Amino acid sequence: MIIKQPSKKLNNYQIIHAIGGSELNFKQSVGEEVYRQSLNKILNALNIEPKQVHHGNQVHGANVEIVNADKGEHPLFAGYPLSPETDGFITAEAGVALLVRMADCTPIVIYDPISKVIAALHSGWRGTVQKISQQAIVKMVNHFGTDVSDLIAYVGPSIDQEHYEVGSEVYEAFEAIGNRDRYFKAKGDKYILDMIQANIEVLKLAGVKIENIDFSTESTFVSERLHSARKEGKDYQLNALLVMLPS
Repeated sequence: MIIKQPSKKLNNYQIIHAIGGSELNFKQSVGEEVYRQSLNKILNALNIEPKQVHHGNQVHGANVEIVNADKGEHPLFAGYPLSPETDGFITAEAGVALLVRMADCTPIVIYDPISKVIAALHSGWRGTVQKISQQAIVKMVNHFGTDVSDLIAYVGPSIDQEHYEVGSEVYEAFEAIGNRDRYFKAKGDKYILDMIQANIEVLKLAGVKIENIDFSTESTFVSERLHSARKEGKDYQLNALLVMLPS
């Protein structure tokens, strides 16, 4: 399943983007051939031939790299994984595709329509606590002169709150963000966490206007179109979000 152009706000700026879901698999352990086949299916569905596709060895961190078409060993696959310990990318170069992989974690796109700069991020709960969105925005401001008030953001599908039970240590970790009552609910001695709203909170704290934030209501756990680690168990497969500035 390939979900093309899911964000209305990104569509307003002709941003090329899609989510590769249940019929594809971007898990590193399945081998490069399956990965490349899955990637090619997204590219074919979007009818694009990027100058470069950037993807990383994600570690649930907050490292975000600025990339272009010249960085990498090969014009398309760049010797996957291209960037070690990287959970996000930023580019200002048209025709350069950014790809992040996820199961129940949250994919995020941040776009500056004035400077024509775009970021793609993988935000699990650890990345959210480390404010990966804010880290990306700081780099966009420092390197490209972005005005945060101009930013458009898309928070893609992740696991829904009712199916994402976590321990008290996760709840305590989110004290760094605050306003936990907006995205946590108590459930006995556990908590259930709304990753969409938690990431929206980080974007708001970074200065992104709420009216400029688009978000998915599709749950990876519930949807038949998407993989879910909690639903599929130890042999879970990975979805991917790909985004590219148009040429």
